[in-house]
Amino acid sequence: MVLKRNNFNTEEEYMKYTRSDEFLSHYSIENKTVNEVCEDMCLPMEWSEYVQELLPVLLKHNRISGYDLIAHVEDLVEQREDGLSIEEVKELEEAKNRGRK
Repeated sequence: MVLKRNNFNTEEEYMKYTRSDEFLSHYSIENKTVNEVCEDMCLPMEWSEYVQELLPVLLKHNRISGYDLIAHVEDLVEQREDGLSIEEVKELEEAKNRGRK
């Protein structure tokens, strides 16, 4: 079961929880909007464009856990910071997903 914000005394405690094994293994991105995912997982809102790109790809490959999303979004942010184009990043993400089947 995934705990909610109101189960914690502070936002900092909740943020730490969103990176825990308990949260990441039980959280599902299925049937969630980009904003819901960003808010639930305490992701910076500037990452929402990356989440927007990743959601359909991850869902297509049935990669719906918090672990799946956080690993891919962090990779995507890093790749973008390294100067890769959107097309190059998408190709890399698709290749990674094909390799996991």
